[in-house]
Amino acid sequence: MISKKYIAIALCLVMITATTACSSSSGQTTEVEMSTGTPVKVKNIEQNTLKIQQTFASKTASSEQVMVFPVSPGIVDEVYYEVGDEVKKDDVLFSIDSTQLDNQLKEAYKGLEQANLAISMQQESLNLATGAQYDQQLSQLEQMVINTEIGLENAQKAYEDTKVLYESGAVSEQQFTNVESSYKQAQVAYDTAKLNYDLYVGDLSSSNTTIAEAQLQQAQLQKEQLLLQIQTLEDAIDDTDVKSPINGVVTTATVVDEQIVSTQNPAYVIVQTDKILVDVGVTENIIKSINKGDQVDVYVSAVSEEAYRGAVTNVGIAPDQQRGKYMVTVEIDNTSGEIYPGMFAEVIFTTKQQSGLLVSVDAVLTDEEGQYVYVVNENRSEKRYITPGINDGQNMIILDGIQEGEILVGEGQNYIGDGDQLEVVVN
Repeated sequence: MISKKYIAIALCLVMITATTACSSSSGQTTEVEMSTGTPVKVKNIEQNTLKIQQTFASKTASSEQVMVFPVSPGIVDEVYYEVGDEVKKDDVLFSIDSTQLDNQLKEAYKGLEQANLAISMQQESLNLATGAQYDQQLSQLEQMVINTEIGLENAQKAYEDTKVLYESGAVSEQQFTNVESSYKQAQVAYDTAKLNYDLYVGDLSSSNTTIAEAQLQQAQLQKEQLLLQIQTLEDAIDDTDVKSPINGVVTTATVVDEQIVSTQNPAYVIVQTDKILVDVGVTENIIKSINKGDQVDVYVSAVSEEAYRGAVTNVGIAPDQQRGKYMVTVEIDNTSGEIYPGMFAEVIFTTKQQSGLLVSVDAVLTDEEGQYVYVVNENRSEKRYITPGINDGQNMIILDGIQEGEILVGEGQNYIGDGDQLEVVVN
């Protein structure tokens, strides 16, 4: 094999031989200055960052998909959105006829009015049994007992006095019989008044109060049931307006005007497209270099040639059983709505990244002592051994051995040695 030194000598001879006299258009000859160094191309050494990246392909998907069912079956009254339409959360997708529910609600409100009236009446009854009217009635009965007791005492005294006179023959039998009858009537009047009083303040009053309280509680319970029925009917009427639970795009709509809608099948399917997900399977050699929150470039060629910026939201810690790869989820902002679910996407992961002096790997040579490059120093080559960093097969980061701003031999380095004279060729 011909050595680099001999190749360099041969190049020099060719250049010397090629220096000739050339005829000009005027017939004169112009002498061309002969080169004295090995021609090379150079590049300024600059700081930069090198990224080692790998690309994985997948499909875009919506960040959320919901199926919308009506709460109750019924006849569709009106449809407001179709497939492809954008919807906002709480937009009414379609409405169900609520005529029957409206009529039931009216009847329930009528029942509520009647229940309120019944409560007022029963409250009045309870007041009669326990309130001011009760006290007034009690006072009347007490007075009746007092009055009849006085009458009884007077009748008893008259009876006893008349009896003595009757036994002495001072009064007739008829007179005695009349006085005795008055005494007995007074006794009956007193007993009756006392009995009425005892009944009123005793068991009869308690019974009346208990009945009044029970009837009031029954009326109040009926009102509570009607209020619950009204709330249920109002909720059912609200549910006849079937709303979207999320912002998104309608992908399925099965409802038709004036047709019965069922609770068994989804009436609508809505996907959220404000955020787009890409679930991609990556190999085990890079999974440890991917972390939640990492920023990545995502290309969706069907939409744009420019990369979308995505963020890693989930990193699998076990391989997928079907694919045998580790699943990574990337989320892309899609507020513009231009990316659709199901589009082909390529995700670029940065597995390594390093900053330093960036050079082409072709500029780096190797001998038994290590890796080195040539820099230009006063038109001569200077050999420098370097400490290499990462490389992506085309470029390499150099951590030590050269300085920023120096001039690197980028082409022709295979034909020179340390200290050789150089001729810098300008592109």
